[in-house]
Amino acid sequence: MLRTLLAIPPKYGIDYPPLGTPALTGYLKSRGISVRQVDWNSDYHRLGFLAKEINRKSPYGHLLPSQESKDLPYQDAAYSSFWFTERLLSSELLIPFIRDKKENPFHSFILECRLLEQIKSWDTQVLGISIISPSQVLFSFTLGYLLKASGGAAHRVIGGQWVSLYRNQIAQRDDFGEFFDYAMFFEGESALFKLISALSTHSKDMESVPNLMYKEGRHFVFSKQHSVEKMDELPAPDFEGLPLVSYNSSSHERICLTFETSRECYWNKCAYCVDLPHPKQGYRHKPPGLVVQDMRILLSTYPLGDLMISDPAMSPRQMLGVSQEIIRQKLQVSWWCFCRADKGFNKEVFLAAKEAGCHSVSFGLETANQRLLDFLSKGINLDSAKRVFRDCHEAGLNVQLQMMIGLPTETVQEALETIHFLVENRKIIQQVTFNVYYLTPGCLIAGDLARYGISAKESNLPFEFFREFSYSPAGMTKKESYSLIRLYNILMEQYSVT
Repeated sequence: MLRTLLAIPPKYGIDYPPLGTPALTGYLKSRGISVRQVDWNSDYHRLGFLAKEINRKSPYGHLLPSQESKDLPYQDAAYSSFWFTERLLSSELLIPFIRDKKENPFHSFILECRLLEQIKSWDTQVLGISIISPSQVLFSFTLGYLLKASGGAAHRVIGGQWVSLYRNQIAQRDDFGEFFDYAMFFEGESALFKLISALSTHSKDMESVPNLMYKEGRHFVFSKQHSVEKMDELPAPDFEGLPLVSYNSSSHERICLTFETSRECYWNKCAYCVDLPHPKQGYRHKPPGLVVQDMRILLSTYPLGDLMISDPAMSPRQMLGVSQEIIRQKLQVSWWCFCRADKGFNKEVFLAAKEAGCHSVSFGLETANQRLLDFLSKGINLDSAKRVFRDCHEAGLNVQLQMMIGLPTETVQEALETIHFLVENRKIIQQVTFNVYYLTPGCLIAGDLARYGISAKESNLPFEFFREFSYSPAGMTKKESYSLIRLYNILMEQYSVT
């Protein structure tokens, strides 16, 4: 089988290790593949390349389509920003920028860190790059281009959420073959294994490799097969090779790892959700016994301080089952998770989770206005949600809420109801994180703008992530949204000193 290198490219967050390459590494090793993984994103941050990027101006910027909007959350890093990436990908300047040794900062990073030499010294035959965010695209394309230009023989494969979200747009760009040979969308474990197997035998039958985009003649085409992973057949993630102590969540030589017990959300109806593009793959969970078996492997392998269970929403049944199994096996593990404010949660479930080592639960409530909860298909009753938060708090767990302001058709008065709810229940809520709503692709709202009262500007940018829009006839401005978040913060400051 071909030797495989899996890479996390810059620029991405460094709070927790991403789960994509460790999940793939664990699976490929279980199938006998020789595989290594590296985190070049961590090196990019650690060596100061991001700081250099933030402080420079791009001579390409003024030639790209459209001007940056003050209403959209574009980052200030010149070449990792969503704004620069999505416009460059739609511009004739893409290839010139990728080749530009002076202005493309990823050239100097690749050169100074000797990445091409690393790839060749490991005799890499398959290079897999996990692209989660638009901010990772230009580095990934630069590396792929330089690897091919240097005579590197490794097969270049990209995958990850960005590829899944823009798979149809990517397939329309024949010139992207300069940057990669194959693109994998949706889940990658068995698909990547089958691609490596096919390449090992020099098979040209790529249409039988699931979830694959490949070149047929001059054009990219999709394979005819599709695979969805069965959770009970997946091994524990393998983090070997990642700089675990360097992530911000780690401290005192104890590391924090990302972990999952299920895939996708068991609700899967929220109108704004863009966790994965449609069509969804379907909710699946791993049996509690296998979850705890994986936890035991991680505990015995790493100096583990905490687990972030990254399930989009851990269900009441899954939380109870996993907690009871941890207790039964007397496993000592610290963890926290994300949940919906599901009426199925109660104090019994939270008490079991507390005994099993859970310390915090982050709930995605978004709004405390019942009309909006119904309008956005949240499936949450506000009275039930308040009872869930109280049960969680009384069980000794930290209650964290994820909130949004400026949701489709939301009025200032409705947003004030949310702020009132949060202030009124401040004694049972330990942390609130606000986000302002932005229109993004791949969600139900983007597929039916009129229903959600949105008028969006026409765009000729196929890879646009934040889309310019306005509300009609009602809705708040971004300025009003940020002002209301500021109001909440001022109120909480006042309450904290009284």
